[in-house]
Amino acid sequence: SENLQPAWSPDGRYLAFCAHGRGGIWVVPALGGAARQLSDFGSQPSWSPDGRQIAFRSEGVYSLSPIDALPSGSSTIWTVALEGGAPRRITQADAPRGGHSFPVWSRDGKQVLFTANQAVFRAGLWSVDVATLRARELKMPQAPLGSLALSPDGRWLYYVAFRKEGDMVIARVAMLDGEPAGSGEVLRTMTTATMPRELSLSRDGTRLVFGMGSLKTSLHTLRIRPETGLAEGAPDELLRNTSFRNSFPVFSPEGSRIAFF
Repeated sequence: SENLQPAWSPDGRYLAFCAHGRGGIWVVPALGGAARQLSDFGSQPSWSPDGRQIAFRSEGVYSLSPIDALPSGSSTIWTVALEGGAPRRITQADAPRGGHSFPVWSRDGKQVLFTANQAVFRAGLWSVDVATLRARELKMPQAPLGSLALSPDGRWLYYVAFRKEGDMVIARVAMLDGEPAGSGEVLRTMTTATMPRELSLSRDGTRLVFGMGSLKTSLHTLRIRPETGLAEGAPDELLRNTSFRNSFPVFSPEGSRIAFF
């Protein structure tokens, strides 16, 4: 029931996923079989290069809205072994400040990269040493929003960002000795309401696949009988929009117009 965010193991034998209905991180053989629960909380599973561990964020999936893919301030990054055992927290709340999300392993398996969302549409890129738990910020050409993905050879970091011009972009930046280098480049631009998520690269690094969540909202009117206060008939659609959420409608004093957010 509502199994989301599938992630292939490096050897292709397993799929890790987030189970929204049952909760937590699960794995299942890629060719079919019984699913096994590794954690009773969390989402966004990410495999270590050797396939022995899975990193994930502590907060689960609470909405499929594009904007709600971002975590709350209490989210942290954890790891759990494929063979089982207690999950291990590798980042601490507010260190760095903001909700921790979108974990991805470095090619050598010693670091986990993640974002710390400090404001709406703005985040910092951080790296935590899995052994020492020491976290450090990585300088980026632009603030990443999330959905991190490393190329198979470790040369490129792909990510989603929100630009001051008001649009969402899929971008990439070169990685040199584990650090972002250069000014980066935009690969695709889209509207804010169609936030890309869960970036994933093909094994040869030549193709990128991602999910898209879009918003379709509408305002409705309902006729009320003044003498009874009861609804008369079915609601009528007043306005449909796919650019953002339409909400908080208010009638003007004379009733001829409606203001809304």
